Amino acid sequence: MSEPNPEWLILAITLIALAMAPLASKLVRDVGDRVSGESGGGAPTDEAAERRARDEEIGQMLEARAYIRARRGEQDGTAQDAVAPPAADDGLREEVRQVVVAGNERRARMGEPPLDVEAEVERRLARLLGGADAG
Repeated sequence: MSEPNPEWLILAITLIALAMAPLASKLVRDVGDRVSGESGGGAPTDEAAERRARDEEIGQMLEARAYIRARRGEQDGTAQDAVAPPAADDGLREEVRQVVVAGNERRARMGEPPLDVEAEVERRLARLLGGADAG
């Protein structure tokens, strides 16, 4: 048996490196995105993060609604819901505004247009305090 020709060996290693470069590049990009907290086009990661953020916002709104009802001595589904929706206090309005602003920041990072903060605050307060019929 003869020894392998060094020129062929160098050529083979070069071809293997060229074939592996796109995969290595993608792996480095994915790891960098995960470390920096950004998503580089991975749809499942974007959807999962958006779903978690949405679930967190819904949880906060439900918690605020339950707090207001408990403070007024109400339970869900009381007859008072049908009469007149309660007014939002300044603290709740500010919390809802913070949620909307945070949502706008997330929308901006995803390249989506921002919502009108005042209109969205009013819409969410109406839905939160007015029950399922609002919004």
